Formats: sequence, structure tokens, C-alpha cells
Amino acid sequence: MGAWTEARDVLVRTAYRGAYSLAMAYWFVRRPQTEGVFVGVWHGRRVLLLQNSYKRFFSMPGGGAHKGENHLQTGLRELREEVGLIPSTPNLRPAFDVVDTGEYKHDHVYFLELEVDTEPPLTIDRREVVWASFLEVGAALQLPLASPVRAYLAEAARRRASPELLFISPGHALYPEELELRFRVLREPLGLTRSEVTFPFEDQSLHLVASQGGTVVGCVLFHPEDAHGGRLFQMAVTPALQGRGLGARLVTALEEELRRRGFTHVHLHARANVVPFYERLGYEVYGEPFMERTIPHRHMRKTLASSILEGPRSKEA
Repeated sequence: MGAWTEARDVLVRTAYRGAYSLAMAYWFVRRPQTEGVFVGVWHGRRVLLLQNSYKRFFSMPGGGAHKGENHLQTGLRELREEVGLIPSTPNLRPAFDVVDTGEYKHDHVYFLELEVDTEPPLTIDRREVVWASFLEVGAALQLPLASPVRAYLAEAARRRASPELLFISPGHALYPEELELRFRVLREPLGLTRSEVTFPFEDQSLHLVASQGGTVVGCVLFHPEDAHGGRLFQMAVTPALQGRGLGARLVTALEEELRRRGFTHVHLHARANVVPFYERLGYEVYGEPFMERTIPHRHMRKTLASSILEGPRSKEA
């Protein structure tokens, strides 16, 4: 049975190669305008690549749209058909597009992105797709890649370079950018103005920002209320980097600095939709739900255990 299955797979792979050669001949003559969709599946800085049986370049899950499909529908179908992934629709987001002419056609290729918490099991048919695996993006860029995939990965690698975390104070060159990020992420969606971004205790608060290429892409603040604890507030991450672990990194780094300074507990006002995020970081809900700026909130708190290893202080400017 195994030998027959392998023989059948070989025949199907041969048919794919023949069909692809015929398609290339047609494209060479007609030079059509086409559209395609690829999906970048990311686990941290590891990205999913695959190898088609009929192409020598490594690629990603994707292909041409079926009649009546939009880009999202095409991406979801290709993930399911090529590697057996069935993500929830809201998790896919547009990321990049490029025009490629490498196969004798004017192919406008759109890239969607999917972030996963763990590397999922992959299912391939060993006919159209003969290999699939997650690789570090640097290693992926060393492989022979389809040209639109290479363009996307190069851009994604730059975009995903790990932001630097540093503590600043009002008056620092990055402080206006921090305020702008807080406005765009936390205030503007509520219809509030820039004058409603700042707090009376800005100068007395710790400001931790994430800077990427000189641009503030994340921040979190802490206001000491006594010698032992205080309130975490104004946690924001630029939309393009949300869901990639930067928020957790900011909170964890802030907590470590608070431990070094002798603080033992933190509390915060969490919007109801981000309560699970803080619960994953060890915060617990207490008290009754309440409204703040027209949004349902919950009180949350955490006891800061002593740091096991006393490392160097976070960079402060």
C-alpha cells in the first residue's frame, strides 16, 4: 500500500510540473495581468516557508484567487489547502504588496500576516507541497526564494527588528512621540483630543518606551503612589506591532525595574477587552466592573516577587 501511495504521489507531482510548464508557456505568450495572495505565518521571528513540487524556489502558503474571492478568503483557503491551518478570520491582516513579472505575467501579489502563539502542526499532501517548516527569518532569507516572497521577507525583517526599550522623562527627545502614540492608540479612537492625553503626574511617573529606528512604537507608564506600589497606566503599542509580544515585553521590563527600585505591588485599570492579556502576565481582577471614559474597565493587581537575578538596570536616558 505504501509503495502504491508513493508511486501515485510521484505521478501527481509529475502532472503538477507538466501543468506548470504549460502555464508558463501560456503566460509567455499572453503576458496576463493577475493577482495572488500569500500568507506570512509568524511565530516571533520564525516564519513558515514551503516548497512546491513544481518550483525550485521556496515560497509561502498562497496562490491565485478563485472567482468571487477577496484576498482574505483566498489566504484562508490557501492556508487550509496547503498546510492544514484554519485560523480565525480576524487574525489575518494586510501587510505588504508587490508587483512581480518573473513568470512572464504582471502579477500583483498581496501578503497577509498571521501571528501564532505556538508553531502549529502542519499537514502537507506531498504532492503539490512537499516540504513546510518554520525558519528564523535570517535563515529564510539565505534560501532561494520566489522574488515576491524575498521582497516581503526583507521588508518584514526590517519591520520586525526588536525595538529597544528605554526609560525616559518628559523633556526627552522621544517624549513628544510617546504622547503622539498614546493619542493615536488610546485617545483618538474615543474621539478625544490631544489635550486629554497627559496626566498631572507625568513628571513623577516612570516612562518606558519602545523605540524602533528612532520611532516610539510602544510605551507603558507607572505612577508611584507610595514607597511600596503604584499604578501602571497608558500601555500602548502601535497597531502594526500589536499581537507580537511587545506589550508583554514592556510590562515585564517595567516590573523588573520596579522590583529593583523596591516596589512590591502594582495595580491598574484594564479595559475589559484586555483583561486576558494582563491575566497571562500574572495580574488578577478584583472589585466590581466600572466605566472609565465610556469604556468598561476592571481593577487588576499583581504582587511583584523578588527578582532572582539582579542584572544591570534598564537603560535610562
